[in-house]
Amino acid sequence: MARMYPRLGPKPTDSLYEGVIYHALKQQLPSNDYQVFHSVSWNASIDDQGEADFVITHPDHGYLVLEVKGGQRIYKEPGGNWISEDKNGYPHDLEEDPYDQSNRNSWAIQDHFRDYLLTIRGETDLPKVVIRHDYALVLEPDIDPTSVLREEDIKRTITGSSIENIGSFVEARMAGMQWTDREFIREDRELLLQWLGDFLDRRVKAETNFKTKASEVGIFFTDQENELLNQELEFLIENTRINVTGGAGTGKTVLAIRAAQEFAKQGKRVLWVCFNELLAESVAETLKDTGVRVHYYESLRKEAVGRVFPDQVKPLFTYRKNDDQETEAHRQDVFEDAVTTLFDDYATDCLIIDEGQDFRRRWFDFLRELVTPDESERHIIVFQDNNQAIYRYELGDLGELGFASKKLSKNNRNTTQIHTLASKLYKGCRYKGSGIAGSEPQFRYLDNWEQRDGAVTDIIHDLLGQGFTKDQIVVLTGAKAWVRDKIKENSNGLLERFTERGEGQVGIETARRFKGLESDVVILTDANNLMWSPDTENDDGAEKTVYSTVTRAKKLLFVVDQEKYILRLRTMLKT
Repeated sequence: MARMYPRLGPKPTDSLYEGVIYHALKQQLPSNDYQVFHSVSWNASIDDQGEADFVITHPDHGYLVLEVKGGQRIYKEPGGNWISEDKNGYPHDLEEDPYDQSNRNSWAIQDHFRDYLLTIRGETDLPKVVIRHDYALVLEPDIDPTSVLREEDIKRTITGSSIENIGSFVEARMAGMQWTDREFIREDRELLLQWLGDFLDRRVKAETNFKTKASEVGIFFTDQENELLNQELEFLIENTRINVTGGAGTGKTVLAIRAAQEFAKQGKRVLWVCFNELLAESVAETLKDTGVRVHYYESLRKEAVGRVFPDQVKPLFTYRKNDDQETEAHRQDVFEDAVTTLFDDYATDCLIIDEGQDFRRRWFDFLRELVTPDESERHIIVFQDNNQAIYRYELGDLGELGFASKKLSKNNRNTTQIHTLASKLYKGCRYKGSGIAGSEPQFRYLDNWEQRDGAVTDIIHDLLGQGFTKDQIVVLTGAKAWVRDKIKENSNGLLERFTERGEGQVGIETARRFKGLESDVVILTDANNLMWSPDTENDDGAEKTVYSTVTRAKKLLFVVDQEKYILRLRTMLKT
């Protein structure tokens, strides 16, 4: 099934027949590699404006412009003029030959896309690119026998009596536009078409508010998540040691949860461990009736030490700024002694580690010792993304331990706009965006920090007025917990700490504590505090923190801060 824009149905136009075509394309095109944009318009100047009824893209073929002409009869006069008769039989002159119009529109899109690459994306090497493209015509009536058409135009035409074949018609037209690897390799074609999709979606007639766009996006993400599970889950279940890597939003936690559920159904003991406390709480709620033991690493250590050495819990787990490696080593020593004493209670068949990039190697090596030696029963799966290694522990190469490698290569969480923003900071093998267009990130500039709390609540009230619910929104501060609490206090009860929020409240949390979670809408403030790292000037810790934070937003991202800090952030993001 094709991916449609707008997702909730065709745009209101004067042509009801365009709605028929919209639904026919949606049902008949065979896969979501086909993206269909309805009513794409541009208005660069008085002399340069127009609209294409449908633009269909495919990463292997480019794009096809479809011009739709409805009516009772459409014909070409001997003099070359085109006439359309409406349902009442009244004739109307068409301003332009529809084939010429469709061809002109296909080239206009090419020209405007080049401008977009240069002026919006700053891609100075790509404006010379010519994407393969073609055009075709959809006529509601059959071709009038009085019309004298070129053979080429007849081949470009499908009529209402054959509309049940429009999918195969489009496939056949686009098959003749095949790109070759000599022009672009598949990965580059997909990226270029992703940018083209972003460009076209900007020109689909404007939505009335953010909520409309967000509703469309949600439908797409459900489909993509199901597709991910179907493709990858079997591989995880069949292998005993796997290192799964992928960028933010590629579905690591989703797969980690589903793998735990599958192993539990088989009657196996499952230990699920991550780094972040809030992520562990969320996963524990999801897995609460499965028998899976869920911990963040520190809670696992506290539990074991508390059972064997209760008097050491407070001194060991009261952290201080001057904690050093020796202190951490002692903490781990006591934990390992406690678990060894209660080994049978902590032994497991399946170990699943999420946020593996935040685990010290010693932690990981000890957890592996808890897994049964029976090769027919044991499973160890690690999920990690070194681009989010904000604590700089990093497990290193697991291949030397016999771990198979699995790379997740598609973002299934963030809209194209958010993925594009964050991917400027991504290092390593590039991964594809979702291809799901949403709204552009919103930057709200403040004159001074005293305006911050009021600006945040104003945005929330505006979103609620548009139809968002409070549980779809989260406020993140790049600063410390005391700043979070200060913003909360100034909200007149609207905001509450994320884990303590009530039914009528919006959650607020520090960006670092929210790592690993997601929200439809993220309102980020105090961004300047994210752009700092305790390490050297050349350290990329700040970029990793920003990358990890902005990707928490699934559908819509707001950044609220003073102008100098937003400009600094946008410089980092190259936007």
